[in-house]
Amino acid sequence: MPQKTVISLVPGTENTLTDGSDYDDSKQDAGKPSAALYSKDSVTINGSGSLTVNGNYQDGIKVNDILRVTEGTLTVNANEDGINVNDYIVMLDVPVTVNSGGDGIKCSHEDDDMGFIVLEGTTLTVTSGSDGVSASSALYINNVSAEITSGGGSEESSSSSGAPSGDMGGDRGMGGGMRGGGIMSPVGGNQTVTESVSAKSIKAGTDLLISGGSFILDSSEDTIHSDGDVTIDGGTFEISAGDDAVHADVNLVISPDSMNITECYEGLEGAYITINGGEISIVSSDDGINASGEGTSSFGMRMGGSEEKTDDDDFWLIVNGGNIVIETSGDGFDSNGSAMLNGGTLKIYGPEDSGNGSIDVGDGGYALIINGGSLLAAGSSGMAENPSSSSPQCSIAFYLDDTYSAGSTIVLTDSSGTEIISGTSTKKFNWICVSDDTLTQGETYTLTIDGVETASVTIEDSTLATYGSSGGMSGNGGGMGGGRR
Repeated sequence: MPQKTVISLVPGTENTLTDGSDYDDSKQDAGKPSAALYSKDSVTINGSGSLTVNGNYQDGIKVNDILRVTEGTLTVNANEDGINVNDYIVMLDVPVTVNSGGDGIKCSHEDDDMGFIVLEGTTLTVTSGSDGVSASSALYINNVSAEITSGGGSEESSSSSGAPSGDMGGDRGMGGGMRGGGIMSPVGGNQTVTESVSAKSIKAGTDLLISGGSFILDSSEDTIHSDGDVTIDGGTFEISAGDDAVHADVNLVISPDSMNITECYEGLEGAYITINGGEISIVSSDDGINASGEGTSSFGMRMGGSEEKTDDDDFWLIVNGGNIVIETSGDGFDSNGSAMLNGGTLKIYGPEDSGNGSIDVGDGGYALIINGGSLLAAGSSGMAENPSSSSPQCSIAFYLDDTYSAGSTIVLTDSSGTEIISGTSTKKFNWICVSDDTLTQGETYTLTIDGVETASVTIEDSTLATYGSSGGMSGNGGGMGGGRR
C-alpha cells in the first residue's frame, strides 16, 4: 500500500526546516536523502501556518512520489533544485516562494502519464538558476499569479540574439531557437565543451495549458516553452526573454487578455500558430511571429502557386482576432508555410534592413491570404512580400521613392477623406502595405505620411493594388498589377 506523509501547519505558526551543507555518505543507503525535506513516498502539506525549507546541501524538497500543497504558506531556499518531485505535483490556492540555484519547481518521470504539474489559484514567486517551473509531461496553470526569473533573466541571454539583424548568424535549426544555455567547461588544452543548461521560466514536455492569471516572466532562454503544444486562454503577461518569448514545437494557440513582450529573440514560435484574440505587443531582435519547426500536419493551404507540397511542409500562421503590434529587426509576420488573416488588427513595424521582410511566407506556392481584419505594415522594401492577389479582401502595397524615419505617422484615407487605418512606425521604412475590410475595388485611396499626401492608388481589377516600383521581392501572388499611380 502506498505510504504518505502529512505535514499540518498549525495556524499562526512559523515553521523552519534547515539541513547541513554536507552529508555523511558513509551512513547513507542507495536511496540517500538529498534534501532538507525528503520523502521516498508522497507528501501532503496543509494547515494555515507557514513553512520555510532551507536546502543547504542540494534540494529544498525532494519527494519520490506525489507532492500536494493545499494550504499554508511555503518558502523554499535551495542550493540546487527548490522542489523536486517524481510522480506529480498539485498546488492549490497557496502562496509559494522558491529561490534555487537549479530548477525552481521540477517534476520529472520516465512515464508520459506521470511527471505533470497542476497549479491552481497559486501565488508563485520563483528565482532560479535553471528552469523556473518544469514538467517532463503536462503542465496545467489555472488562475495563477506568477513572477518568475530564470537563468539570471534576459540580460544573461544564452541565444544568438546578439547577431546583427539580416546577417547570417548562429544556426538555430528547425526546432525554434537555441535550446539550452551554453556553459563552457575546460576539457584539456585550449578545447572546451558546451554543457547545456535549460533556463526557461515555464516549461512542459508535452502539453502546456495556461488559463487566466497574471505573469511576469524574465528568462535567459524561452519564457514559455513546450516540446508539444502551448495553449494560452486569458491572462496578462509581461515577458522579457533571452530567446523565444513563447515557443511550442507543435501547436501554439493563444488568446491572452494581454501579452506585452518587451524583449526577445523571437516573439511567438510554433509549427502551427493560431491567434484568436488579445492585446499582443512584441519587440523582437529577430522574427516577431514565426511558424516553423519539425511538426507535421494534414492542413494544407497551397494558395497562389503551383508547386506541389507535402503535408510535412505545411506550417501555418493564422490570426482570427486580437490587436497585435510587432516591432521587429527580423521578419515580422513569418510562416514557413502559408499565413491567413481572418480578423483583428495586425500592425508590423520593421525590419529596417533589406535582408528581412515585414511579411514572409514560404517559397513556392505559399501565400498570405486576407479574409478580414486590418493590416498595416511598414518596413524595408528589399524582401517585401505582399498579400496574395487572390485574397477575398483588398490590399494596397506602396513602394516609396524615399525612406522615412522612425516616428513617421502613416494615414490611409478614402476619396471622401475618411480614415481607413493609421499608425506611427517605430522603424524607418520605404514600403507600406495596408488592408482593411472597408477597401473596395474601384475606389481611390490616398497615403499621407507626416501630414503630406504621398501617393494615391485606385484598386482596379485585382484585390491587390501596388504603387511604385518594387526594388526587391514582391512576394508570392504579389506582383505589380492592379494599381495606378
